[in-house]
Amino acid sequence: MAGILNLIRLIPIFYSLIVGTALQARFANKLLSKSIKDYPLDPNGKPKDRVISKMYTYGAVAYFSVLEYAKLFDRKVTNTEREITTIINAMIIGYDELIDHYETNDNDLSEMINNPDKYQAQNYLEQIIINLYKDILDKVPQDRQKDIREIFSQVNYIQVKSKLQRDPNTSLKKIEAITLTKGGSTVVLYLQLLNWIKDDKLFETFFDLGGWLQLNDDKSDYKKDLEQGVITLYTYPNNYENADQLNEKLQKHVFSKIMALQFPDKKKRHLLYVFFVIVTLHNAYVLASAQKSKAYKFLNQNGIMSSFITMLLSIKYCYKTIYNYNYNQSI
Repeated sequence: MAGILNLIRLIPIFYSLIVGTALQARFANKLLSKSIKDYPLDPNGKPKDRVISKMYTYGAVAYFSVLEYAKLFDRKVTNTEREITTIINAMIIGYDELIDHYETNDNDLSEMINNPDKYQAQNYLEQIIINLYKDILDKVPQDRQKDIREIFSQVNYIQVKSKLQRDPNTSLKKIEAITLTKGGSTVVLYLQLLNWIKDDKLFETFFDLGGWLQLNDDKSDYKKDLEQGVITLYTYPNNYENADQLNEKLQKHVFSKIMALQFPDKKKRHLLYVFFVIVTLHNAYVLASAQKSKAYKFLNQNGIMSSFITMLLSIKYCYKTIYNYNYNQSI
């Protein structure tokens, strides 16, 4: 009976993300169209319409994500907040496409973030990102613009690091280590920009959960991991050769952070669960669409089913973590 009730709880979330995405694509299209002009096809031959369509779709998902968060906090979402979250998602899609199809580096994107008015776009994707970024700066209070630049610089670092994922010879574990926090960074960006989360510990954990979803498996002994202590997520070694050890340390860190938090407020637990489901769907999409890496060969051949299984396993783990853990226990 409990399992049936849990499935019923997921229905509105899945509806929002799947059916709602199609319904709200028109909203995203209307919002983003003013930032996207008639740029030529990119030099790699990828039609710009596909990139823009992807932005619209993800923008609609962002729209519904914000609605779900707002319900948990018993607050209404303003039109400005909806617009900001939609634009953020489009920008991050733009980053992905830019890193995927163009030779770029930290300095290029940092310059774009710090001086959007002076930066000369080198291609249509850069121009789209600049336009979207300016839209965000126009919509937020002046005293928050410095924070926004810092946030985007942080996300820029994550996205550029993820460029290593495109190496066709890299291992699956290496990819997991490099792409940690990618899904989490998107959602944290919404929360920090909108000032919805005040608890620093909870905020940091949101950032880490996207990575945890990509690391869990049936053989992990989390209680043993907790006894080993934690490391800081932001001290990535420059050398990724020892990917197994990095995975193990990151797993300890992320899970320990989750367990260290106290959740007397049930709404926060529900929020975490909604977040888990959203990021899991995002990660399932990433796994299914990875086409270049040999490490994802199996997923390429069986993309839909493998991603669905990944999604279900992740939801199972996050539910067990959030609802079945003794939150009065301290590490």
